[in-house]
Amino acid sequence: MRLNRREKLGVIGAGVVVAGALVYVAAVAPVLGRLSELDARIARKQVELGQLAALRAQYAQLKAQVDQVEARIAEARGTFSILSFLEGQAVRLGIRDRIASMRPQTTPLFDRYRETAVEVRLERVSLNQLVNYLYQLEATPQRLVIKRLNIRTRFDNPAQLDVTFQVATYELA
Repeated sequence: MRLNRREKLGVIGAGVVVAGALVYVAAVAPVLGRLSELDARIARKQVELGQLAALRAQYAQLKAQVDQVEARIAEARGTFSILSFLEGQAVRLGIRDRIASMRPQTTPLFDRYRETAVEVRLERVSLNQLVNYLYQLEATPQRLVIKRLNIRTRFDNPAQLDVTFQVATYELA
């Protein structure tokens, strides 16, 4: 069977189109798919990199805070006694006779830190005396934390309070 010139051109054109389609399906489409996949991965990794940079900055800030706290703890090492400090503040404010008890407790927090807490019970204090005492504890340069506070009015005199609180400080172990 003989094909005329026009039919030959049509068959050649169809062959070129089929060959082009095969090349596209076999080689070009997978490469384009892989490129778009890599572009999406690059975008995800850039977002992750931004998050990592934010975490790094947050870590540096927290590390600086920890270093500052550890420096303050190290300054007070061996020279600061929470019991004597609490009693000294009570004497200074004139409420030493209102202290019913002071019970120390030591708790290891982590390998590096130890918490020393004191449970203090005050009886028959006025609100003003209590506020002044707690303010003095919070305003000290030492790292003191009031962890628990229980205030009850007295039945015999509602202007006076019975107070139990726990104050803690931290030391390097």
